[in-house]
Amino acid sequence: MGFRIHFTAADLARTRIAPSPQPLLETSIAVRVLQETTDSVAFGAWRQQVRARLHPTARMILDLVPPRGWSPNFFHPSCSPLPAG
Repeated sequence: MGFRIHFTAADLARTRIAPSPQPLLETSIAVRVLQETTDSVAFGAWRQQVRARLHPTARMILDLVPPRGWSPNFFHPSCSPLPAG
């Protein structure tokens, strides 16, 4: 099921962008997508390439980040809000 979100000009004016990327969060999202089996049209080829090239020591992260459910908090620094301004 897809969702469509409509933003007003006021909504966009209040939108904030993180001051920098959050590599651990991006990594945890990618690991979840890598482990999923759905949406093979969009991610199937990418998953095959990554799985074939993933170094054995890098596979440990698959144990830390399950395809669904909770993962360690240090991957999600969203607990600290963006600075006001």
